[in-house]
Amino acid sequence: MALVEETLTLETGTASTGTTTGETIWHGLLGHVRLKIGTLSTPTITLKYTGSDDVETTLLTLTGVSANAVYNVRHQAHGNDGTALVLNSDDDPLVVCPYVGGKLTCTVASGGASKSGALTVVIDRP
Repeated sequence: MALVEETLTLETGTASTGTTTGETIWHGLLGHVRLKIGTLSTPTITLKYTGSDDVETTLLTLTGVSANAVYNVRHQAHGNDGTALVLNSDDDPLVVCPYVGGKLTCTVASGGASKSGALTVVIDRP
C-alpha cells in the first residue's frame, strides 16, 4: 500500500460557488482530507468521486467551516442485507475507510465571491 495525495484548488467566482475536478482516476481507500480554508468565508464543501459508470458517490460534506482542519472520513459498514454491522453487543458501529474509485470532484457553495482555498485528499492505494 502507498499513500498518495491530490490537492484540489477551491475557487469561487462572482456567484460564490465553484467546482473543481481532479485529474487522476483513483482506486484505493480514503485516508484523510486536509482543508486549507484560505479566503473562503464559511462555505459548504462537498467532496465526491465519479466512477467509470458515471455514478457520483459523496465522501464528505462540510457546512459553514471557518478554519483549517483535517477530517478522518469513515463510513459505517453494512452486511449483504443492508443492515449495519456492529463490533459487539453494545451496538458499537463497525466503521471503515471509504473506497474511492474514480475522479474526485469538490464543489464549494456560499464561500464568498472570488475566494479560494484548497482540499488535499490522501488515498491509501494498493
